[in-house]
Amino acid sequence: MQTFGRYTGNIITITVEQMRMVDYLMENKYGINMFQMMENAGRSMALLSRKYFVDEKISDKKIAVLAGKGGNGGGALVAARRLKNWGADVKVFLSNSINELKTITKVQLNILQKIAVPIFPAHDLNNDHRFDMILDGMYGYALQGSPDPMSAYMIDWANDQQCPVISLDTPSGIELETGKINTHTIRADATLTIALPKKGLLCKDCLKYTGGLFLADICVPPELYKELHLERTIPDYFSTGDIVQLCSIN
Repeated sequence: MQTFGRYTGNIITITVEQMRMVDYLMENKYGINMFQMMENAGRSMALLSRKYFVDEKISDKKIAVLAGKGGNGGGALVAARRLKNWGADVKVFLSNSINELKTITKVQLNILQKIAVPIFPAHDLNNDHRFDMILDGMYGYALQGSPDPMSAYMIDWANDQQCPVISLDTPSGIELETGKINTHTIRADATLTIALPKKGLLCKDCLKYTGGLFLADICVPPELYKELHLERTIPDYFSTGDIVQLCSIN
């Protein structure tokens, strides 16, 4: 299967509550654990990041990874590991202290520490930094309300930079259930959403923040979607690649 493809069919969205059920069923019924899903999401983010450069050569590119404390942050840390292995100059900036990270995210951070990826607190970000790309992994579908002050600082910093920004699942600052755009919201050049596009992501105003919209296969079984009555969206979803650009979305 090719890595990248295009999808031109009709795609329905998934609610935040349905996505929580997808995560639950993946682990508890199908035995596909969060580490596996996180690895798939992070690998896809790294692949999309590499493709963003004209020659697809990532060596020595300076990349900032902005990571939150939850699963979205963990996916971004997987991407950081992949990019570092491919020769990129990666620096990670955390919106929370290490002690505040969820266990699964902390595991990913420990791997990065062992392979000498520099880790910094968010307040170390300043306009003296110059990067070729920024990866946004601060918030996923769980955001309700405004970003916390440190994440808001990171979002504003990223929006002030003159390099591409790629968001994982959603630009941080969008509430995916309703499509509400908070005052501090990432303006991404590309967004790699996972599994299915979340309901709020396809609101007209939100599309001004997503940039190019891509979808990544994290290996959700079609049988699982049938349980949620979403089977109409699935059959040829990733037939042209395990990362697809979404062209026509209902």
